[in-house]
Amino acid sequence: MSGLTITYDTSIPYTNWEPKLPVMLEFEGRRTPKLDALVDSGAGYSMFPGEVADALDIDYESYAPNTIDSANGRLRVYLVPVVLHFQNWSFGADVWFNPNPQFRTFLLGRRDVFHHFRIGFASRERQLLLAAY
Repeated sequence: MSGLTITYDTSIPYTNWEPKLPVMLEFEGRRTPKLDALVDSGAGYSMFPGEVADALDIDYESYAPNTIDSANGRLRVYLVPVVLHFQNWSFGADVWFNPNPQFRTFLLGRRDVFHHFRIGFASRERQLLLAAY
């Protein structure tokens, strides 16, 4: 696959060499700083903690709530349209925000990221392989 190759950062304790991308979220002209988000082939949607929505001044509770089953148990989440920025790419994404303070993971799911990129995992080399469609 030709495209971009990102080597996992192994300097963070307890990350298990997880494939992460530095992304920014944007809502109504406000952007987060870069957030290292896990590329999760098992996640249908991208999901971020409620504190990220708070930083963007998103009143996520004004959006329709959803209840989902996840590896962390049953979660109440709110689906909000945002813009995801990664390197030179920007695209609309429907992101679930989870207000549970115990949820601190930043996830990039299939519906948003996998729709825009061909993605491969080279686990032995600790690399994430991306090619834009």
